[in-house]
Amino acid sequence: MKLGLILKEIRKKQGLTCVWVSEQSNISRQALNRIEKGEDNMNLNTFFRLCNTLKISPIDLLIIKEKELESPENIKISDEIKKILPVKGEKNKWI
Repeated sequence: MKLGLILKEIRKKQGLTCVWVSEQSNISRQALNRIEKGEDNMNLNTFFRLCNTLKISPIDLLIIKEKELESPENIKISDEIKKILPVKGEKNKWI
């Protein structure tokens, strides 16, 4: 699974719209849509802005991706995402 697809799942689990995330991240809605569909790659700046907007640690997200690459049959992405979602009202711990 591409990082963009994981970001999309995180966004949806948080109940956020594509429009809101794109505005908060200063990324066009079209670009975010392509990233989330896995049709386009993102640069590091975009990656960090999206992580900041979603209040998730970039390292945690990369760890999920690494686990998936190492053992795709043994990882359940949705369970891993639940572990990194922020608690309501909590500030980004990685900033």
